[in-house]
Amino acid sequence: MSQQNNLPFVKEKGLAAVTNLAQEMTQLDTIIKELEETLKAKRDRFNYISSVELPDLMAELQLRDFRLFSGERIKVLPVLKVSVTKDQMNEVDDWLKDHGHDGMVKTKFEIPVPSSNNEAIIETLTNLIRNLGVEYNLNKSINWQTLNKWGREMEAEGSVIPEEIFNVFRSNITVIE
Repeated sequence: MSQQNNLPFVKEKGLAAVTNLAQEMTQLDTIIKELEETLKAKRDRFNYISSVELPDLMAELQLRDFRLFSGERIKVLPVLKVSVTKDQMNEVDDWLKDHGHDGMVKTKFEIPVPSSNNEAIIETLTNLIRNLGVEYNLNKSINWQTLNKWGREMEAEGSVIPEEIFNVFRSNITVIE
């Protein structure tokens, strides 16, 4: 039997395998989404019992804690969360200073420096800060999304990304839309 005669059979078998895997993938995607929704609902219910129902009922019964027959101890503990909006920060900083809690609020300078003429700008700013006697950190960074977009554009243009400088990972992914 010639190899050419087997080609339609091999192609058909391969397409059947692709179809089966794609169907399994879509079924698993559906199951995963359902499980995530169920988990979210269970987590929400757990949090409501933990933060509202049990503390209210135990307070009504004047209980601080109790032990289940299985041995687990149930105890209500106070929780305190403090947050501040950005527009309140100066007022909060003043209050903390006036009340002996100076140093909690940190000031961070971020100055985006364009790539053109950046060495002169960085040197000038560094000298100014150093002359003030202030500690500073100078860090260069690139947003990971910007870097990935650049990499995709380089690949699309057929340009070489120097892998001795950049860590490059290539892979394939199958998505369901």
